[in-house]
Amino acid sequence: MCKKKGRCGPRHSQDPRAPQIDPRLVEAAARRDRLLTVSAEMVAAGRTVDAAELVRGAAEALGDPVLFLAAADLQLVDDRAGARQLDTAGALADRARKAAQAPEQALVPAAVVPRVLDLAGQLDRRVEQRRERLQLQRRGRAELAAGGVFLGLGVAGAALLVSGATLAARVDAAQTADPATDPAYTAALAERRDGAESMLAVGLVGGLAGLAIGVPLTVVGARDHRRSRSGARPEQPHLRIAPGFAGLTVSGRF
Repeated sequence: MCKKKGRCGPRHSQDPRAPQIDPRLVEAAARRDRLLTVSAEMVAAGRTVDAAELVRGAAEALGDPVLFLAAADLQLVDDRAGARQLDTAGALADRARKAAQAPEQALVPAAVVPRVLDLAGQLDRRVEQRRERLQLQRRGRAELAAGGVFLGLGVAGAALLVSGATLAARVDAAQTADPATDPAYTAALAERRDGAESMLAVGLVGGLAGLAIGVPLTVVGARDHRRSRSGARPEQPHLRIAPGFAGLTVSGRF
């Protein structure tokens, strides 16, 4: 018998209702986990290019924003990545951003979308840094090549200067040994002296100009090339996928 009003009857649990997890998120996370596990094994085996193509193809087929991020990240693993790979990485980061913000998007939890957008922005910055490094490397190579050409001109000018000086010395020696008054002989010696003086002038100007331009270009080119290589080192994929809500937590190391 119930003696106190309001104390009778079955007790109902006061625990809040557990959040409902969209089964599509669970399925997408499981599929993503399997794919990224395989791609990680491929990277470890030195098949980074194949892994990048695998993840990229899956991202395009499924429209998964996280796979787009992973595909972009894999494009940047090779420190020798050229402009084409950088363009691809930037485009994939943009695809990740659009896929995460699509109204019909149901492959990642809503709480993860801001993190996806943040990682896409960080990938954009990495791509831009790599573009700057690639441009610096190309400029350094061009400067080294141009510097080599001018140094070659400088050496050729120096050689011409030596030849002109040698010829002038021989003309002087001939005039001293045989101070003839034959007009034809005198004219021939004068012509040879004019040639020697021309060689001296051209050699002096060419040698000085070649060295004056070639040396600084070579120094600057070597410096730019060294700077472009200073940050170049083999990378590991930066994107990290860990268990979390609906099986997914997105993080990155940038």
